[in-house]
Amino acid sequence: GMIHPRKSLLTEGKDYGLWVDIGAYGVPRKIKEGKPWSAKKVVREMEHWCRDQGGWQALYTDIFCTEKELRQMFDHSLLEKVRKRLGSDAAFGSVYSKVRPEPGMLDLSDVLAEEAKEEGKEEVM
Repeated sequence: GMIHPRKSLLTEGKDYGLWVDIGAYGVPRKIKEGKPWSAKKVVREMEHWCRDQGGWQALYTDIFCTEKELRQMFDHSLLEKVRKRLGSDAAFGSVYSKVRPEPGMLDLSDVLAEEAKEEGKEEVM
């Protein structure tokens, strides 16, 4: 599968652990107070924290990560192996193509440019 808990997060001597699914709903306090609030900044901070903790973001929610960041959170190796074996790479879109932010909803060009710079590649848009 795509989810592999860190061994350090498993119950000692067992092959399982405890995780929780937390949701944040409603209008952010800053919006109610008429203050600026950046959904992109806050959601990306939460995604980063979640990856750092060895957790996963539920993909039924909006995600504001890049494909690289999604692959850091979820192990795609088995899926890629099966897709290659069945020759279905061109037949089905990637996981990211199904869950990424809809075009026009979120601008990740700054993040993609930074990723490209880190990898020593030119920015691709």
